[in-house]
Amino acid sequence: MALLRRVIRKAYDHIGLVALLSILMAGAAAVAQHESGLPGGYTWLRPWYILFLVVCNRHFPLIALVTLLIAWNARRTRSGTRFRDLIQALNQHVDIPPGRVITAAATAVLLLAIGSLLCPDHDLLDRISLLTIGGFLGAQRASRRQSLVFFGNLVFAVLVFMLVSYGFTVFKALLFRVEVPHDAQIMAFEHRIFGVYPHRLVANWIRLHKAILMVLDQTYYRLFDHMILVSLFLIGLKMPEQRTEFLSALAVCYILGAGAYYIYPALGPGYADPHTYQYLNKMTVMTKFFRARLWWNTRNVALGHATVLHTYDYIACMPSLHLAHEFVMLYYSRFSRIALFLSALFTAITGYAVIALGWHYPTDIVAGFLLAMLALGICHIQREHLFPRVLAPMDVSPKLPD
Repeated sequence: MALLRRVIRKAYDHIGLVALLSILMAGAAAVAQHESGLPGGYTWLRPWYILFLVVCNRHFPLIALVTLLIAWNARRTRSGTRFRDLIQALNQHVDIPPGRVITAAATAVLLLAIGSLLCPDHDLLDRISLLTIGGFLGAQRASRRQSLVFFGNLVFAVLVFMLVSYGFTVFKALLFRVEVPHDAQIMAFEHRIFGVYPHRLVANWIRLHKAILMVLDQTYYRLFDHMILVSLFLIGLKMPEQRTEFLSALAVCYILGAGAYYIYPALGPGYADPHTYQYLNKMTVMTKFFRARLWWNTRNVALGHATVLHTYDYIACMPSLHLAHEFVMLYYSRFSRIALFLSALFTAITGYAVIALGWHYPTDIVAGFLLAMLALGICHIQREHLFPRVLAPMDVSPKLPD
C-alpha cells in the first residue's frame, strides 16, 4: 500500500491531477468493462465526430469570431459592454507588425482551406470569419516556448477528453445493470416541497407552445458548442491559467459525475413518467430520436445483448451533468459582461429545456450545481498541479478582475 501511495504521489507530481484521475478512471473502467461482461467494442472517435459537427455548423465560424472579438475587447477595456470598444479592439488588431503579415496571411488561408474542404455547409460569412480569425491568430506575437506549450496543452486536452469520455461511458452504461431507479422517491420529494409535480407543470405548459419547444430542443443539444466557444473566449483573453482550470473542471465534472450517478440513480421524468411527455412523440424533435436511442442502448446492456459501447448514449439522470457543465462554463464567462449575459441566458434556457424535454427533475439541476461547485473548488485549489509540469501555462497577460 505504501508503494502504491508513492507511485500515485510521483504521478501526481509529474503528470498532474487531471491526467492522474483520467488514467485511474479509464483503468477502473477497463476492469469494470471486462469483469462485467460488457462488449469490448467502444466508439472512440464519436466525441471527435460530435466536435467536428459543431465546428462545421453553418454560422459557427461567425459566432466564434464574435466570441473572440468580445474576448479581445474585454482584455483591453475590462468591460466588454460597448459596441464601439469592439470596433476599437478590431482596429487595434488590424495594425499587424510587418514581420507577422506573412504568418497572418498563411494562417488565414490555411484555416479557410481546411474549413472549405471539411465543412461544405459554411456560407460566405463563415468563410470571411475563418479568414479573419486565421489572420488575427497568425498575427499574435508568441515565443517558440509559448507556441509549444499551447499545442502541448491542446494535445493533452485531447487525450484527457478521450480517456474521460471512455470511463464515463462505461460507468454510465453499467448504472442500471447494478442499480435500480429511484424516480418515485425523487418525485415524491419534489411533491412534498412544491405541493405539485414541477416537471408536469413545465410539460403541460410547453406542450401548448410548440415554437418555444422547438427552441428548447435545439438549445439542449448545443452543449459542445458552448464548450468550444468558452474555450475560444479564454484563448482570446490570453488567460491560459484560466483555460487550464476550465478544461480541468469539465473533466472533473465527468469523473465525479460518473460516480455520483450511483448515489441516487434515476431514469428521468421522460422515462419514469412517459404519459406526461407523449406530446414529444407527435413532433419532429431531436429528443424523440435520442430518447429512443438511449433506451435501446441501456436495455441492451441490461439484457447482455449489446455488441458495442456507444459514447455517452446511456440513461442517467441524477445529478444533471449537462447543467453541471453549463454552470462551469457560466463561471468562466465572468470576465466580460456580454459573455456572462449570453452564457447565463443560454444556461437558463438549457435549465428549462432539461425539464421540458423530460431529461431531468428540478432536483437534478440543484445536484448538478453542487457538483459543478465541487469541481470548480477542486480545480481552483489544485490550480498549480492540474496539468503536467512541462505544460505549465505562461500567463503573461494582465489579469482581469473577477
